[in-house]
Amino acid sequence: MTYVYARTRGGIGSDGIMVDGKGRLLTANFGAGEVLVFSPEGRPLGAIQLPEEAGKVLSNLVIRGHDLYMTEGSRGEIWRVRLNN
Repeated sequence: MTYVYARTRGGIGSDGIMVDGKGRLLTANFGAGEVLVFSPEGRPLGAIQLPEEAGKVLSNLVIRGHDLYMTEGSRGEIWRVRLNN
């Protein structure tokens, strides 16, 4: 069965996605400068917003330990944020 799992807001839409150890889906919201977080059932849980000085072109994500790394394409930067889990 195929169905819409979750909907994004703003920006162009999802680019890179990943699932964390708790089953939450994280998606780089391309053009919005944020990572959207969804429950295992697809309910929106919140967003991780990059600072104003950052670009808005997030494309890839990876979690290592307690840190989320995000690639930002317009400036060629890799951002890191500590997760609360």
